[in-house]
Amino acid sequence: MATNNGGQSNLGVPFPSYRKEIRFLVLFVGLLAALNFGYFLFGGTAVEEFVLTTLTAKPAYTIIKLLTPAEEVVLNGTQLTSPHVGFEIVRGCEGMEGMLLMISAMTAFSMAWRDKLKGILLGMAFVYVFNLLRIVGLYYMMRYAVSGFYFAHLFVGQSITIVVVSVFFVLWIFGSTGRHEN
Repeated sequence: MATNNGGQSNLGVPFPSYRKEIRFLVLFVGLLAALNFGYFLFGGTAVEEFVLTTLTAKPAYTIIKLLTPAEEVVLNGTQLTSPHVGFEIVRGCEGMEGMLLMISAMTAFSMAWRDKLKGILLGMAFVYVFNLLRIVGLYYMMRYAVSGFYFAHLFVGQSITIVVVSVFFVLWIFGSTGRHEN
């Protein structure tokens, strides 16, 4: 019978030395699935409308108007239009997937709840601002480089969001665990 150094059987647990990592992965995937499903349930409701219009489209519109006051951009609900650009901010453009990814990772990681909460709040703010800048960047991309818009929107933007969230999470973990070790 296979045993570990303590004489206990480890036949029931594959990769016993990775117990914490497996726990994190299972909890992370479960939380991410549950949170995404929960957000899915809000589709077509006032909550989704608030997130898309008030928290995403209006601030993006305001940033564009601040950066280029002469730009004749108009906001109608979630549609940003001008004589040169026309696109709509729809579900998936609001950055919620990045935020739910951040919340799931922070919650699943083994650290004090106070640190988790700080990380979640700071991470959500970071992802929110990043996503607004992404939308504004896409507006200008459609305005000045329309041929690259779809590639930037569908591939680059989503990939960068995942990378940015992942880097933030790793830096947060190193920062949080480093503070507790000192």
